Amino acid sequence: MTTDHVPDDRDGTPEPLLSRPRCYAGRWSGDDGRLIFEITADEPPMVSAHGRDGREYLSPRPAKFRAATAHDGQQASARLDNLVVELGTPNLGSTLQLLFAVENDGSSPIPFQWLHVPDTAAPDDVRMHLDQGGSYFEAVLGPWDDFVESLHSAEGDWLRPWAVYKREIPP
Repeated sequence: MTTDHVPDDRDGTPEPLLSRPRCYAGRWSGDDGRLIFEITADEPPMVSAHGRDGREYLSPRPAKFRAATAHDGQQASARLDNLVVELGTPNLGSTLQLLFAVENDGSSPIPFQWLHVPDTAAPDDVRMHLDQGGSYFEAVLGPWDDFVESLHSAEGDWLRPWAVYKREIPP
């Protein structure tokens, strides 16, 4: 695990914040106003989701933290830190990936809009994106099998349309 830093207002030197994945804990709301995700600072982190109307879409579930391994890689799940949550039956059903990133301000040579969160990032600059992963059944039966399509829809249709999430309440 690495330690994140934020500028200290007293003298401008970096001050340790929280280690990853704890730095991603908090309440995250989508830019479309539909969903709110809650991520705890527990070990393992617990993730839940509900609508603004209070409807629960995802009861608290443990998440697995995967640190970025290739900061300039093509695949977002390797380029960005992420939390993986099982949506269905553990190790069989679909997964949800919560990907954490900062927007590229043009100063990076990496040609992507969203980049790995550096240790110097301000917490307000961090955004969360969602991605629904495949299931065991998808790997065995193929992504277009009728059973797989209905399972994928049942476990993840509430996630769409995709939004960009910003932390409302920091840890």
